[in-house]
Amino acid sequence: MVVVVQFPNRNEVELSGKNQKAYQDTLVVNADESEPGTFKDRYLMEFIPHLLIEGMLISSFVLGSNVSYIYIRGEYSWIPDILEEAIEEAKAAGFLGKNILGTGFDCEIYVQRGGGAYICGEETAFFRIS
Repeated sequence: MVVVVQFPNRNEVELSGKNQKAYQDTLVVNADESEPGTFKDRYLMEFIPHLLIEGMLISSFVLGSNVSYIYIRGEYSWIPDILEEAIEEAKAAGFLGKNILGTGFDCEIYVQRGGGAYICGEETAFFRIS
């Protein structure tokens, strides 16, 4: 299920007289699960969402990503509520948000509901990079 994608922000900025690229790495979890007969992602999200969040947090830390998204198909209308509740629980426990467990690492996870189109599950189709 996890699709690790780093989307650099291609805006160039001037820092210390040198032209450098400023970017923010973003982790995207593709939970569209559009293949016929598959439901493994749904099971993880519905019954053990903290496992998904933990995996995302570890991946985000390794990538240096402070923003992560779970892209979920629109037909799973009840699951975003489960994920958002688990995200809030993780924040309350200090595992998400600012300065996670005093490490200086910040990470936010957002849930993005799909629009129902086949191409939506393809990671480059649902992010516009400016």
